[in-house]
Amino acid sequence: QMFLHGKLDVVGLVDKAIGATAQLASAQRIDAQQEDDLIDAALGGDAAVLLLAKHYRDDSVKFARHALRHLAQPHGPSIGMLSSIKETTEGTTKGANPKEATKGRIESEQEEQQKGNAEAAGTTETEAVNCVVVGGGLAGLSAALTLLDRGATVTLIEKEGFIGGNSLWASSGINAVDSALENNPDSVESFTNDTLKSGGLKSNPLINVLTEGSVGTLEWLRGRVLLPLDKTSQLGGHSHPRTHRPSDGMAGIELVRALQKQTEPYIASGKLVLLKKSRAEKVLEAEGRVAGVQWTRVGAVKPGEEPGGVVRTGEVVIATGGYANDHTETSLLAKHRPDLVKFATTNTKGTTGDGHKMALALGADTREMEHVQVHPTGFINPRDHSAPTKTLCAELLRGVGALLLDRRGQRFANELGTRDYISGEMIARDPVELDFVILLNEAQALLTDKHTPLYTKKGLMAKYETLEDLRAWMGEREDVDLTVLSRTLEKYNQVAASGGQDEFGKVFFHNSFFNTSGPFYAGRVTPVVHYSMGGVAVDPQGRVLREDTQQPIPGLRAAGEVIGGVHGKNRLGGNALTECAVFGRLVGSNIPLASSPPEPEPGVKDPSGSMEKGGKVRISPKELAQHASVEDCWVALYGEVYDFTNFLEEHPAGAQSILDYGGQDGTEIFKQVHSRNMLEDFQSFGILVLE
Repeated sequence: QMFLHGKLDVVGLVDKAIGATAQLASAQRIDAQQEDDLIDAALGGDAAVLLLAKHYRDDSVKFARHALRHLAQPHGPSIGMLSSIKETTEGTTKGANPKEATKGRIESEQEEQQKGNAEAAGTTETEAVNCVVVGGGLAGLSAALTLLDRGATVTLIEKEGFIGGNSLWASSGINAVDSALENNPDSVESFTNDTLKSGGLKSNPLINVLTEGSVGTLEWLRGRVLLPLDKTSQLGGHSHPRTHRPSDGMAGIELVRALQKQTEPYIASGKLVLLKKSRAEKVLEAEGRVAGVQWTRVGAVKPGEEPGGVVRTGEVVIATGGYANDHTETSLLAKHRPDLVKFATTNTKGTTGDGHKMALALGADTREMEHVQVHPTGFINPRDHSAPTKTLCAELLRGVGALLLDRRGQRFANELGTRDYISGEMIARDPVELDFVILLNEAQALLTDKHTPLYTKKGLMAKYETLEDLRAWMGEREDVDLTVLSRTLEKYNQVAASGGQDEFGKVFFHNSFFNTSGPFYAGRVTPVVHYSMGGVAVDPQGRVLREDTQQPIPGLRAAGEVIGGVHGKNRLGGNALTECAVFGRLVGSNIPLASSPPEPEPGVKDPSGSMEKGGKVRISPKELAQHASVEDCWVALYGEVYDFTNFLEEHPAGAQSILDYGGQDGTEIFKQVHSRNMLEDFQSFGILVLE
């Protein structure tokens, strides 16, 4: 029911709706069927359409877009307004006070809404869930889906406005021994040995869990999660190619998205409750075991939202990631590695060790907290040299044969060495500037799939047609001799052709020939704080161990980067995603449930079906260009127009990366980062029509 200035103004709203529709039809912005649908809805008293007419009275395009979306939904038009009006009017004529009647209805509706919100958020203590998962990255999603497939009820708490965490940025791939590959020279034993060697270890039961679990996890990702990890590369420190990635899209983004899609049916059924922008503050205990999680809303609390609450459960999985960007007053980075606080990082702002601190408050033990990985290649953005957060230059580039040069154009390390080795060589070579060049030939650039085009589009790399062009660019920061640069490449070509070992111990020379005539692809890179190898102590089942007894804390488990003692002093490239998925599945499988129904068939679909697309208005480039602000951001992709205004603050890469293409056709940059099916999660409202 709608009251305007103390009385009903339905006629006025019908007039607004018809007027907006007539305006769009006259301008040929909507077709005849869309015009009929809108007119019928307005004259029929559709409550939602009239409400849209009120709030979008100054923007007929947005009114039509939202109204057509509404009318396209399975529930059809909402034609209850006129009957509600009639009931209200009748109540008034019978002596009821309209103001009091309205107040009573509003209060009743608010009570129902608050009740529904509380139930949806799992904040009522009477409705316990089987498990609370804290953290929405790959580890948390893997644990949640495994639990849900077993029949559990799960609440997932994520403090950011988006799902994925740092997993979104892992682009090189996920390590696993592929049992489906015929005559595969790789083995679990070889993978174990490479991981032990990288970490400076002789044995480690958690590494055995990691490498042995990789086999089944790769099968699960392909068969249950339905992600075709069909490309494989060999990263530094690996004796065989075993780093898997999809041919369409970046590995981390595609993994997270594929898992999200598989959880959607459980959200629809109520089995999974997702609390975003919600910070887990404390794991509660009662009678010697986990009893729940206390959480608070991050940022402004919207009308109808709970500001916080308690989710009651006997099982908690901590999957909150590391502490490589922890610059809080209780910084774990400053405590355990104060020497690294000055370095830039690749981690998101939310990587502040929250899970570690909650576990420590319960008496949990830790492992190797001093082991924090410095990745050798974070891009130096030429537009912001001193940015504290940098884009990771994927290890895949060195995996296909890229070279690392110092500012004078000379090599200084085995590019396929472990991360700690290369970072150490960089720090020793240029301890003050820490400014280096990553260099690819054209064949290598083509093998990096979306990476090099994306980095080039972002201005982090550039193509140089000749060696002199490359030298001139490098010479902007240091005096580079063309002869030295040419000699570096010729020397590398010679040793690569010989099939021997170079002066830095390199024996793999993938796509190695560098034509000194060009072309080249190059960018500036620097060491960056990247990963926390140290973390919460767990046993091989993922149960968190108490410091004083070394026994499991009942009901508390952990998975992903938050756990310590898996990697040793250095993490092997590609093992981050493996750790998340393997340990996420492990803890999800081991949590006891009252009953465990059989797992659903791979590829289970949402029973409610996908959202149908409504009618679309025609949008010209000129009109599109008018919607390029934080308050109103449209982007054209593949010929269709999307309104990303409400998604800006939830975008994992930040609002600016969308705003840069606001009011424009962003198809080309989108293709460099995402697969087209990523848009299945969004609904376009218009068609871009060239003038």
